[in-house]
Amino acid sequence: MNNLFPLAVATGNAFCNRETERLWLKNNFQLGKHSLIISPRRYGKTSLILKTIEEKKLHHIQVDLFSCLNSTAVEQKILTSIGLGITKIVPKIHETFQTLKSILTNLRLSLDLYHGVVTLKIERTGETKENLSHALQGLEKIAHKFSPEKKVVVFIDELQELANLSDAKIIEALIREHAQTSRALCFVFSGSNRHLLTNIFENSDRPLYMLCDKLVLQRITPISYRHHLNQAAVKKWGKTLPSESLDQILSLTACHPYYINVLCGKLWVENKLLDNTQVTTVWNNYVTEEISRVAQTLDRLSDNQKKLLITLSKLEAVNQPTSQEFLNLANMPGASVRMALKSLLQQDLVYLDNEHNYRVLDPLFQSALSR
Repeated sequence: MNNLFPLAVATGNAFCNRETERLWLKNNFQLGKHSLIISPRRYGKTSLILKTIEEKKLHHIQVDLFSCLNSTAVEQKILTSIGLGITKIVPKIHETFQTLKSILTNLRLSLDLYHGVVTLKIERTGETKENLSHALQGLEKIAHKFSPEKKVVVFIDELQELANLSDAKIIEALIREHAQTSRALCFVFSGSNRHLLTNIFENSDRPLYMLCDKLVLQRITPISYRHHLNQAAVKKWGKTLPSESLDQILSLTACHPYYINVLCGKLWVENKLLDNTQVTTVWNNYVTEEISRVAQTLDRLSDNQKKLLITLSKLEAVNQPTSQEFLNLANMPGASVRMALKSLLQQDLVYLDNEHNYRVLDPLFQSALSR
């Protein structure tokens, strides 16, 4: 049953809703518009993108830039991903290897065994800019030849990692050049640091300025989760959940996709249908197990940031954090609250919801700090 509540990519029956977002992304694929999806980590960006690509039956290149510390690492990730992607696009890689060499000129190619499958390997030969340019040009030609009817999606995840590189603008400019001129490729970018991504895509001094149609991914609605969890309950116990248990699951996790799966993955191993006490007990045990993670985050915050985060954790939502009532509760002056709040927002520890209320983003932190 834990297959219904994965802690990584959600597929099949584990995937919940996102109908509006999938339609938006499908339309962008159809029109050849490049897309940017922003959300905190563990909101399901990758699941959404891969699910939509699967539904449209498109070939794709997936590049995850997480933990890339320099431009060489970024280059290697992109070259490796393009090689793996071409392997899936081109049938019978052995038989077409010479054809690929004639198309992918200026690149050093070889066949390699990757997870038991023979794949195309693109090796670094010269400067980063030249290697990536040749690889993207070659991918464009391959897409034209072997996927003429449908776009090939280039999915680059955790793009905010470029912000930490000294030569980030060179790589960004290269991506923009190919994204603007390509007829066969459609780019999708995603990331989890809204502050850094906003600077990359909305700063007129950056090469990727105004390149994409943007979506800020929100949490899945309670209505969708009620339907999803009741379906899973029928599969497990033959009946839907008691409404009190369902309300408690949604309340404790605040409909955060990752924590829904964490909690339900633990609950769905029970032999009997859940009651409200079980839900609360399992969640509290989990919070206790993870308290060290909360402590590590607190350690890197200033005293005012800690004080503000703890105060916000004791409240469900705060509409006016500089009101006298809240300042008295936090025991902080208004200027300190404004400065600390700005930093917590940039670190994705606090977010502003659709009703303009400030909330603690992570329900684990909210539960741990509110005690």
